[in-house]
Amino acid sequence: MPELIYLSALATTIRARHRVAMADAAAEGRPRDAGDIVQYVVITAALAIAAVAIVAIIVTKITSKANSLRTE
Repeated sequence: MPELIYLSALATTIRARHRVAMADAAAEGRPRDAGDIVQYVVITAALAIAAVAIVAIIVTKITSKANSLRTE
């Protein structure tokens, strides 16, 4: 399923950006948890959007299959 490949790439990108942000914070002497709430909100929003997209894809495929069945 190409949708899952896309979501996997998105998750990998988010993890990589988080690692870079943590490294930058450590290099600047900021606490590691500074600004974490923004990252959690962004990650939660991305996961919520992904969940809605997955449900929409599943509903579309089920509806398509149901419409293609013969009822005679």
